[in-house]
Amino acid sequence: QFRGAQAKLNTAKAQIQMTRAKIGSAQALTAEASIPLQDTVLTAPISAVLMQRRVEVGTFIAPGTTGFVLADTTSVKAVFGAPDISIKNFKLGDPLSITTDAVPGTESSGHITRISPSADPASRVFEVEVTIPNPQNLLKPGMVVSLLVAEGGTTVEIPVVPLTAIVRSKDNPNNYAVMVIEDQGGQQIARLRNVTLGEALGNTIAVTSGVNVGEQIITTGATLVVDGEPVQVIP
Repeated sequence: QFRGAQAKLNTAKAQIQMTRAKIGSAQALTAEASIPLQDTVLTAPISAVLMQRRVEVGTFIAPGTTGFVLADTTSVKAVFGAPDISIKNFKLGDPLSITTDAVPGTESSGHITRISPSADPASRVFEVEVTIPNPQNLLKPGMVVSLLVAEGGTTVEIPVVPLTAIVRSKDNPNNYAVMVIEDQGGQQIARLRNVTLGEALGNTIAVTSGVNVGEQIITTGATLVVDGEPVQVIP
């Protein structure tokens, strides 16, 4: 009887070991199956603003495909071009301030964090990057800003406009102009105004004369507007 009981005990222990092995195998299969499931969920590594969405629900994509473009806007960067005669006035860490018509009455301060070691072969200017804290998220990516640049002991505010705002001058086709919105008797009128252009950088260009900081200009469809034509500003 003792031997029979011992044999049953050994058999029960063996069955327990087999059951534990099956449980371990099932757990491993479950963990392996959960990996593809986890890969179907994209989690942002930081708190950020969604800039671009490149995939849609149900789209078949290859490994490594970019699904979304995120931006951390707690600090933003403003980039401008400095000619060779002025680049010596800028040093890493120097403070600079910017303003933008999109946030009137607000001046944001930052510091120079990068100066290009060589000039752009097309524009012949040196790219200077200013990093600006943006804790209230007032500054948005793509905004056009004006920089307060100290040069020769004076501070000069440089208006910068999109290239799409530039049209040919009516007086001289070799010169340039912009459509400025003027208020006349409570009505907004488009006026063609000749301007002198400065350095271009990317999709923007500096205006050295003809436009004052804070004036409204037509940036899209300027070639379709006639000088003196009433317009309506759409916020």
